[in-house]
Amino acid sequence: AGEAPHAYRSMLAGGVNVALGTDSILCLDTPDRISTLDEMRLLRRRDGTDPVTLLAMATIHGARALGFDEGLVEFSPGPMLGVLAVDGAGDDPLDAALRGNAPPRWVAGPFPCPPDALR
Repeated sequence: AGEAPHAYRSMLAGGVNVALGTDSILCLDTPDRISTLDEMRLLRRRDGTDPVTLLAMATIHGARALGFDEGLVEFSPGPMLGVLAVDGAGDDPLDAALRGNAPPRWVAGPFPCPPDALR
């Protein structure tokens, strides 16, 4: 029999601050990549989770869980943690980026990292 689905959707509906992170390779369907983007893509593909909900779980919810100012992960005046871009074309670029498999690329922010660190 398989494992029961994670209860994150009912947790979100109950007001729990559910955030995505890269703390466990067990959460992914493949061992060769582990990133928050991979988790977002898995939840979109497997569960049909709304892309905007996934983006919030990967940004604002994570900042809140770590005690960071949510403004650090929003497009607003002031300091920011960084910006990654993912190719996505079509009427809904966020959904296209989550349904695709293009790697992210660093485009802005104070913490640049080597390009191969994003693969």
